Amino acid sequence: MGEGRHYDTYEKLGAHVKTLEGITGVHFAVWATQCPRVSVVGDFNGWDGRVNPMRSLRHLRHLGTLRVPNLPKASCYKYEIVGPQNNILPLKADPYGFRRSSVPNTGSVVARLDKHSWNDADWLQSTLFQKLARSTNSVYEVHLGSWRRIPEEPIAGSAIANSPTS
Repeated sequence: MGEGRHYDTYEKLGAHVKTLEGITGVHFAVWATQCPRVSVVGDFNGWDGRVNPMRSLRHLRHLGTLRVPNLPKASCYKYEIVGPQNNILPLKADPYGFRRSSVPNTGSVVARLDKHSWNDADWLQSTLFQKLARSTNSVYEVHLGSWRRIPEEPIAGSAIANSPTS
């Protein structure tokens, strides 16, 4: 997974409802590098990160996992992350969550995909979808705020920035 060659990470990361030894619970997993602690917080534990800390697997130290038994259906949750400097970062929604809470809330919601009724059969059979599926697509995500700079300042690493006259 760390090499980026695990193409079905959504099957491993996020919140998955599973039954083990007759007890249904939710298995949480999140990729968190260089974090001393990651916890699952939600309406089921008073949003307290001390209640449900995740554990790291020995062979995958960046992967935090936790199983919460008997978690109510549609529970709202987030991840509480303690950063590298032991500071508690703002709560984070699950990047692999299958459902989100309604606006203005920003939490993730435990959902079961095996119980979901898909209604996209017509779209999957449409001519437009078939054409798109056969074409080459590139998707880019850009954070525009990170591109803002002062035009008079040289770009770090460029030939202009490293020239003797700059």
